[in-house]
Amino acid sequence: MAQLAPSTRILRRAPMPLATLLAGVCLAGTGGATQIPPNAVGYLPAGVRLSVSPVRRIAGAKVKRIMTGMGISAAALARVLGVSRQTLYNWINGDQASENHATRIDTLMRAHEALLTVDQPQRPLLTQPLRASQNFWQLVQTGEDPEVLARAILASQGRRADQRALMAERLAAKRAKGTVVDGSSDDLT
Repeated sequence: MAQLAPSTRILRRAPMPLATLLAGVCLAGTGGATQIPPNAVGYLPAGVRLSVSPVRRIAGAKVKRIMTGMGISAAALARVLGVSRQTLYNWINGDQASENHATRIDTLMRAHEALLTVDQPQRPLLTQPLRASQNFWQLVQTGEDPEVLARAILASQGRRADQRALMAERLAAKRAKGTVVDGSSDDLT
């Protein structure tokens, strides 16, 4: 009985949530856990709440939007994020992503939103070589920032649009002079 006295003093001095947590742990260890109502996380003593970052909570919806919008399969996205396909599906079904993975998903989401300004499907843009014969996904997998890569893709698309406009002007000038032999195709894309 003398051994319980120091722990009683600790509970009296401890803040209320800590004391409640300790009491709950003691109850669970003695089989008294049936007196505490269970929740989705397990047995928690009254007054103890778990908080989950909103960034981690909505990772599954973002993963689905990235997969459909960017045209990437679950297996490929799992490789890029460094997780298993099952983990990816668990996030989609409501499990929480770690802070690190939630941050990576957020940067991919911002890259996806930046690429929405291009009038082309994202899949072809993301699979063409971008730097050192590697595409967007390969560079992201090696640790490159997806937002920076998305800006590079947008800049490249801008340069291509400028080049197409310049070629269209030159072709129109040649047509005006009558020096174009075969002008059956106006498509310069």
